[in-house]
Amino acid sequence: MHILSIGMDRNVCVPGSAVHKRFSILGDAHPEDTFSIIVFSTRAHALPDFYTIGENVRVYPTNVRSRWLYGMGALRIARRLQDIDIVDAQDPFETGHVGRTVSLERSIPLHVQIHTDFLSPAFARHTLLNRLRVWGAGKVLRSAARVLVVSNRIKESVLAAYTLTAPITVLPLYTEIKQASPEEVNRLRERFAAFTNVLLVVARFEPEKNISLVLQAVSKLPSDTCLVLVGEGSERVSLEARAAHPDLAGRVFFEGWQDPSPYYAVASLLLAPSSYEGYSLTLVEALTSGIPVLSTDVGAAREVGALVVSEKQFSSALQEWVSNGPKRGVFTGVRYSNMEEYLSAFYKDIRACI
Repeated sequence: MHILSIGMDRNVCVPGSAVHKRFSILGDAHPEDTFSIIVFSTRAHALPDFYTIGENVRVYPTNVRSRWLYGMGALRIARRLQDIDIVDAQDPFETGHVGRTVSLERSIPLHVQIHTDFLSPAFARHTLLNRLRVWGAGKVLRSAARVLVVSNRIKESVLAAYTLTAPITVLPLYTEIKQASPEEVNRLRERFAAFTNVLLVVARFEPEKNISLVLQAVSKLPSDTCLVLVGEGSERVSLEARAAHPDLAGRVFFEGWQDPSPYYAVASLLLAPSSYEGYSLTLVEALTSGIPVLSTDVGAAREVGALVVSEKQFSSALQEWVSNGPKRGVFTGVRYSNMEEYLSAFYKDIRACI
């Protein structure tokens, strides 16, 4: 069987990355199949025109001049490939429209993945591009042979919005929990030893992550509580300016992008204030590590065991947690014994399209 996957994760060309590892395992587990991957990229990303993972996984970056040419570049590559049996689109947006075109041209089934709660009103409010994505997603989903989503919340929202003939499979993502080195954990414990509570955020500093809500909530807490921010993004300067105010000065720490696993070992609580989400691997990592999570009602937060509140309740809920806990998190989501188990279910869903 020849499976064509269309996506945006350029880390597929980076050995050791999660997506590279997934396709390596898939290829090794199914040597009789061919996996072709078209990945959206511009020339500025400096990817090779062709890349292989093992003997039967082939990667074709689009390497176009502009992001607005992603679709044209992907179709040009797809039309050169021979004997495709199934096309898998990694979202119902740009990659989904390319996948739908390939599906119609070849008369082959379309498999569509959904990783974010795009029917949340906050998603459409975020950008004009998101509004266009929502508007066009129905056409893609109605053309699908099967739809795979990462949470029951997304499945319910899709069923409420569209009348689909395709079955919808809920398959939460696999999360590999890393063990932090004792030396790094001890270093962080010494850094934050003066604080009774160490609150943690692991996220991109972008508007949809709503980190300003956390700063507002922490400003109302006693000075023995600090906030550690692991991440980067366009809002860093404005967040640093807010953190310099007297009500937060000296207890907000910007750590940049790095492996968050040592921070789970010292954190008292993970805060997840997003306006919309998908599955949110960060929540899974924290809860699996025994760290409680306070989250807005987005993505799979309820399904994995987070304490869920509205944005309006976030500050008061945080004050309540400081007083009464709980002080330990419990992961209530789907557990996989290893990545192979997850990929077996994923591959089975794709094959079911035929």
